[in-house]
Amino acid sequence: MDLRRQLIILRAWLWLLVASVLLAASSAFLVSGAMPKIYEAENTLIVGQSLTASNPNSDQLLAAQRLSQTYATVVTTRPLAQRVIVRLGLQMTADQLLKEVKAGAPTNSALISITVSDTDPGKAAEIANAFADELVAESPAIQGQQADLQKAIHANLDSTQAEITQTDRKSVV
Repeated sequence: MDLRRQLIILRAWLWLLVASVLLAASSAFLVSGAMPKIYEAENTLIVGQSLTASNPNSDQLLAAQRLSQTYATVVTTRPLAQRVIVRLGLQMTADQLLKEVKAGAPTNSALISITVSDTDPGKAAEIANAFADELVAESPAIQGQQADLQKAIHANLDSTQAEITQTDRKSVV
């Protein structure tokens, strides 16, 4: 008898429950549709020579991990933001730009992650890439900065290896 009475009450007020759910859902849909869409672009850098070193030691890895924390902090400084503004010709202040930028370095990692939020996905990607480029230009310890030096070293190693091979051939004959 008690269950039957509760079902009668539920049936009597069901229309109010359904109307409330529909009203809340439609309000949420309208509000979220009116809000501007925010896009995020992320750029990841590696600090040090962890990828190119054939056998990195623990000191190199530890130094790269510590440097990545420092470089993540450098990303969110006004001077770096100002260089990005000038480079891209943005019409905003460094403080306004820095509100859109987040940088972080995971613990026990030599990676730096730069994330930029903007209403335009292309602009977000452009800003994230500019921050990464400016950080690389500021620090030669970030992977990729010493590409010309690496090419010269590899060319020198190749020529030395060729001379060794040639000398070995002469000594065998």
